[in-house]
Amino acid sequence: LTSTGVVEAIKRGFDRGEADFGVKARSIVCCIRGLHQYADDVLRIASECGHLGVVGVDVAGCAHGADEQYEPEVVHMFQEAYKRGIHRTVHAGESGGAKEVVKAITDMHAERIGHGYRVMREPYLYKKYFLDDHRIHLEACPYSSIMTGAVELNWKKHPIATSVSSECGHLGVVGVDVAGCAHGADEQYEPEVVHMFQEAYKRGIHRTVHAGESGGAKEVVKAITDMHAERIGHGYRVMREPYLYKKYFLDDHRIHLEACPYSSIMTGAVELNWKKHPIATVCDIAGISHTLLNNE
Repeated sequence: LTSTGVVEAIKRGFDRGEADFGVKARSIVCCIRGLHQYADDVLRIASECGHLGVVGVDVAGCAHGADEQYEPEVVHMFQEAYKRGIHRTVHAGESGGAKEVVKAITDMHAERIGHGYRVMREPYLYKKYFLDDHRIHLEACPYSSIMTGAVELNWKKHPIATSVSSECGHLGVVGVDVAGCAHGADEQYEPEVVHMFQEAYKRGIHRTVHAGESGGAKEVVKAITDMHAERIGHGYRVMREPYLYKKYFLDDHRIHLEACPYSSIMTGAVELNWKKHPIATVCDIAGISHTLLNNE
């Protein structure tokens, strides 16, 4: 299977989803730090496969610790993508400093920064690139930054708590996400995280919560009712309660379900039996993945 063949297969799946559920889906092709030999191929796919729904390039990963230096081949690829009008996302400022975020914007022409928390330590740069001149979009996930050790376990001081403010609309954060499980199978998120999601709801910021992978159906319901989740990551366990599944995903709330069948096997959340996998039970039910997040 060629790289173009992979994109074609993804497009066929997207076409089916658009026809069945009325959603729009597009692809971003991602480089990985340390695998710079594929940079030219990533650019080729992004350049040639626009008709297959490819809309941008991305780069993630860090091979040399906190400096977040991407290889010259990757930087050059982003410069070429800029010249060709291809959208660009760069992961920076999670383990590296504010200067790495600025380099991603100035040298690689990033339109969106993945994480980018460290730039908030330099208020002038934060204001210049995210609020005033450049209006760069910030893609953030508060809990994963704790899990990776990028920020300390103090929700009141978390960089997202700074950006989820009156300035957030100018910052360009489309939504907030939370993943991981702090206390085993009960999937209980800290009060500070719950409060942050409630504030995000009040401010019109989109919300995704990972629930129901290791925990039960009640954790999925709590994510929807207490944290105002519009989208649930995984959520498999709610399918064990048909009434709740129907109520929140098909009837009243029409919550979107974000699912990855193979990772759920790898984490041990579901058994290795594809015919019994929760996704196999719902993939052909019209409406299960209906989403109102038209701007996402």
